[in-house]
Amino acid sequence: MPNLHPKDGASRVSRNVSPTIEFDDPIEFRNGSSIATNDLKLQEYIVFRKNNSSGARVSFSASIDRYKKVITIEPNYRLDDGQKYYLAIQSGDFRFTKNSNSVRAASVTWVVGDNLSAPRVTIDPRDGASGVAPSSDIIITFDKEVYKNKNRDSINESYVKSYITIRHIEGNRDVDYNVRSLNSTRIVLDPRDNMLDGNSYQVTVSSAFVDRDSNSNSITRSKFKIAGNINLDALNRAISAAEDARRGVKIADSADKVFTDQDFVTQSVWNTFDSAIRTATNAKSTSISTLRADLAAEDLTKATKIFTDSKKKGTKEKISATALEKAIKVAKTKLAEVQRSVNGLDCPKDKKWATVSAYDAFAAEIQKAEKYFNKPEEYTYEGVAKYAGDLTQATTDFATQDGKKPDKQPLETKISEAKALVSSTSPSSDGSTIEAGQYWAPQDEIQKLISAFENAETVVKNSQADDEAVNNETEKLKTAITTFENVRTKKQ
Repeated sequence: MPNLHPKDGASRVSRNVSPTIEFDDPIEFRNGSSIATNDLKLQEYIVFRKNNSSGARVSFSASIDRYKKVITIEPNYRLDDGQKYYLAIQSGDFRFTKNSNSVRAASVTWVVGDNLSAPRVTIDPRDGASGVAPSSDIIITFDKEVYKNKNRDSINESYVKSYITIRHIEGNRDVDYNVRSLNSTRIVLDPRDNMLDGNSYQVTVSSAFVDRDSNSNSITRSKFKIAGNINLDALNRAISAAEDARRGVKIADSADKVFTDQDFVTQSVWNTFDSAIRTATNAKSTSISTLRADLAAEDLTKATKIFTDSKKKGTKEKISATALEKAIKVAKTKLAEVQRSVNGLDCPKDKKWATVSAYDAFAAEIQKAEKYFNKPEEYTYEGVAKYAGDLTQATTDFATQDGKKPDKQPLETKISEAKALVSSTSPSSDGSTIEAGQYWAPQDEIQKLISAFENAETVVKNSQADDEAVNNETEKLKTAITTFENVRTKKQ
């Protein structure tokens, strides 16, 4: 079913609205011919009238997007305030390209007026802006939370790419972009390639975003021009120096909360400097000349000096946790050498194993010690000693055993030997039908050997088989092989 905007029953719609008809899949004319971007035939198949289907015709032009999924209607005159309008398509005038199924009929009516409730859209760079930096992000802001539809489904990246376009005017093409960030009121787009110096671009936001009351935004456009080359070297250096200046610096309101080998500043000083860095970073995409970028660099350099001069050393004693660090290392090494097992039968004999409960309990002790170790600001002499002592004791108490996994290789060798004997022996009651030089044996003797190696294979596959079971089965199979070899005869 096509989606028409404004939605059916909408009121106080903008007089400058550009209605849209949106389809889930690409469409074509009913005869299978493709629809050109500004195809004049669109005017024949779209009904746009005042009041209802019998009302006065509204003069308009229409275009379809490159994906053939959105038709945009542009009234040739500003719509009348307070007037009711009717927009529709008839069944069968269009069809879906992928399966040739006809598009169903759809219609809406709405009333024009100042829609104070509809979401308002702001695009940065603003319409008519010039000297825009080539690496600028495109920022779309809504004055209220918006969604895909009346069900309040959240906007996602694919939805944004379907209804927001960046058009390169001179190149007559749409620009691909990444959605850098996205929430219900703000969308930031990052063109994948820098926009071209001196060229113009147009951002179009379709009327596909609705608020909690299902009011949709008006279609919004912003056309702007990119500046010439801007040298950002000084600004980049200033930002890098600023980041270096605050790296490792703590935030505290007094020196006794920070270790003696650490610098700190107050929250107020940090916030002021952070704001300066963000302002400078933003200037990379908004500066319209090298001079503006250099001025931004100077401002940040001054802010960096003020921040650096504000740094102070802490006075809090730093307690060594070397003993705890060593205890953790020893414990983790031991745990890594042990296999977690139910009974050790899956653990090789040259390895160690521990029960599931013992293994998990020891791992939990290590985790508890690491959690404390990773919070040096909470260290006390008593705490470090306690955690180190507890973990050392847990390491000592961690009970392990030698693995019990039996060596099944000798049994597997005998199985292969038995299979080879069966494969090279023909069944016969007296050998009369066997060619000279071939081996034969009675069928029941062959079957006895087959049963013997099949029983042996069951033991090999049994993960719970111990040494005794494997050794016993090996002896049984050896006996079966010997017995078979005694009855196996070579035809002379």
